[in-house]
Amino acid sequence: MLQGGTAIFRNISHPSFWQRADGLGKWKFAFAAVLFAGLAACSTPEIDAAFGPDTKPGDSNKVIIKYCASCHLHKDFDSGAHMEKVRPRYSVEPYKSASECRACHIYSKNWLMDVKRGTHREGLKKQEPPKADIVEQ
Repeated sequence: MLQGGTAIFRNISHPSFWQRADGLGKWKFAFAAVLFAGLAACSTPEIDAAFGPDTKPGDSNKVIIKYCASCHLHKDFDSGAHMEKVRPRYSVEPYKSASECRACHIYSKNWLMDVKRGTHREGLKKQEPPKADIVEQ
């Protein structure tokens, strides 16, 4: 509180915090509600659980494939074709015979929108660059 004036900021747990004489109390409540809704919208509990150890492999794959297909880059993603195409590119286990998305792919969230997604690259066979087709005339 200010000496000889009104309180500008009060303890949030104090009931008068939300009931200001100048009418700002309802705006604080509205701001808090919008902030809470925004933070809840940023959460992805399904994908977090899918990469966790407690989810069954089949359920995990369904959630991860749905999550990946929600991206514009992977909207036409075919998981069966992906597994058949990618498995031979690896030379080490568990990637050579993987049947779960989370065996090769990683996902971690540090805070809100700070998400790390990627693919394990160790054990990937060296690929020769494609040779250009030369047509003799």
